[in-house]
Amino acid sequence: MSQGLSGLVPCLSLEDQIYQADDLISLNTSLSSQPSTEPLCQDSQSEGSCGTFSMESDAEEKGFMDVRVIPASFHRSNSQQCYQMAAYPMYRRPRGLAIIIDIEVYENDVQERRFGSNVDVENMKALLGGLEFDVTVEKNLHFAHFFEVITKFCSDKRHQEADMAVVVILSHGKDGVVYTADGQSINMEYIYEFFNNR
Repeated sequence: MSQGLSGLVPCLSLEDQIYQADDLISLNTSLSSQPSTEPLCQDSQSEGSCGTFSMESDAEEKGFMDVRVIPASFHRSNSQQCYQMAAYPMYRRPRGLAIIIDIEVYENDVQERRFGSNVDVENMKALLGGLEFDVTVEKNLHFAHFFEVITKFCSDKRHQEADMAVVVILSHGKDGVVYTADGQSINMEYIYEFFNNR
């Protein structure tokens, strides 16, 4: 398998181990794979207020993962053999700061609610935490507060003692823009400017 990938990944040798996605992330077995059809209440008289789970609650429950990070058995270095692909030093603990900005609910229905977004947040938090990042979550930010949070994050002095930073934005968007909770669009290129190593 390594020989087939060596053309795609520079400096991949037979000693490098390739992990499949299933080896790195396992689904949480405590969740049922079948959607529940149990009534939400026991009172059979209240037919109008009782029934099966709605699509919204299914979206909230499905997808939680038991994320486990497997430590690497080797570390890539900046050796003569691998000069084409430089490696970041990744030895500090915490490895760095991470922020997850989750826009799930939009005011005045300017965009559809992103049902199940909390599942994405929890899975991402587990992954980044397993990779030893210090993770912060911000939810449903308006335009001005969005930039306030990004500015505060990128000017945090702890970045000087970190190996890297991660920014995750969960929102609706299109053509290089994302939407804030109040429906305003932000160009991703403008966000990248905050992180250009000035």
